[in-house]
Amino acid sequence: MPTLTDDPDLDHLVELTLDSAKANNPFPMRLGEPREVDGVEMPLIEGSGGGKHVTILRSVVLDPAATILLELRTTGPASLHRERLESMLATWRWR
Repeated sequence: MPTLTDDPDLDHLVELTLDSAKANNPFPMRLGEPREVDGVEMPLIEGSGGGKHVTILRSVVLDPAATILLELRTTGPASLHRERLESMLATWRWR
C-alpha cells in the first residue's frame, strides 16, 4: 500500500494501488472506467480469474491527507460479483 504524504496525488495513489493489486493477485488486474459513487467519481481497478473477482475503488477525500479505498473480493460467477458490487455502490453514502 502507498505511504501517505501531506499531499497525496490521486493518479499516483491509483498507480501504486494497481501495482500492488497486480503483485498480490494471481490473475491480471487492470484500470477500468471510473465509477460514480454517490456523486463522486472514483477510479476503478478490477480483475478476475479462476472464479475469483476483485474490484477496487480509490479516492482522495475531504482533505489532502485523507484517502479511501473500497475493495470487494468474491468467488463464484462474475454476474454475482457484479450484482454485489452494484449493491455496495448503490448503498454507499458520503457523510
